[in-house]
Amino acid sequence: MTAACAELAADVLVIQENWRTEGQESLAGIVAPALGYQVAEVFLAEGILCDPKFPALHNPSVLDAAQDHQPSWGPRPFGTGADRALRLDGSTDRLGRVLGPPSDRGYSRGKWGFAVLTRLPVVSTSQIELGKLNRDPAKRSALAVTVDAGSSQLTVVGTHLSHITHGSLIQLRKLRSALGEAVSGPSAIMGDMNMWGPPVEAFLSPYKRAAKLKTWPSWNPHHHLDHILISPGIRVNRVNTRRLSCSDHLPVVAELCIGD
Repeated sequence: MTAACAELAADVLVIQENWRTEGQESLAGIVAPALGYQVAEVFLAEGILCDPKFPALHNPSVLDAAQDHQPSWGPRPFGTGADRALRLDGSTDRLGRVLGPPSDRGYSRGKWGFAVLTRLPVVSTSQIELGKLNRDPAKRSALAVTVDAGSSQLTVVGTHLSHITHGSLIQLRKLRSALGEAVSGPSAIMGDMNMWGPPVEAFLSPYKRAAKLKTWPSWNPHHHLDHILISPGIRVNRVNTRRLSCSDHLPVVAELCIGD
C-alpha cells in the first residue's frame, strides 16, 4: 500500500477502504508517516477482515481461478457473497443471511472507513454526517480538509458513499447542502461514489467532473464509480487513471490549478 501511494506522488490523497485492526495502525496511519503526509481519518463501521480464501480473479486471461495463486479479497463471481473478506457488523450475503466470523480461516476485528492525506499545510478539518441508510451497515460521512495551496486555500472533501441501490442519492443531497453552508472557496470532492457520473454531477451542481474515466473493476474497467468533482474556479491541467496491483478500483489522478 505504501509503495502504491508513493507511486502516485500526490500532494493530497483520499484513501478508500481504510482498515484498522484493533490495537494496530490503520492503512492510512502506516502510509502517512512513511511518505510525509498529515492524515485525517473517518471510520464508518466496525467489522471483521478475513484472510483471503480464493485465488485472485483479477487476470482476465485466467479462466480457472485455481491456476492463479495471488490472493483475492473480494467475493467470487456468481457466489452468494458469503466468501467476502470484509464483513461489516450487520452486513448480509446475497441470500439475506447475516455474515458472521468465518469458520474456515482466520480473521481480525477492526474498523473500516476512509482517510484524507495531505502534504500541504492543513488549515482546518471538519466532518459532515451523511446518515445511515436501511440497507447499508455503515453510517456514512464526508471529511472536509482545507489546505494551504500557496496562492489560495483549497478544501478537499473526501467521502465513500453507499451504493446507489441503497438510496445514496439522499446522501448526495445532504452533502451538497452541507457544502453550500460550510465551503465558500475553491473545493474538490473525491471518492468512491458507488454510482455513475451523471447523477453525481446532477446532485452536486455546480461541481463538475474533472474526468469521465472508467475505474472499476481495475482488471477490465467498464464503470465510472470513482470521481473527482471540482467547483467553479478550478482548472484541470491533466487527469488520468493508474494501474496499481493493490486494488480492484483504478485510482484517479488529477493535476488541478486554482483560477480560471
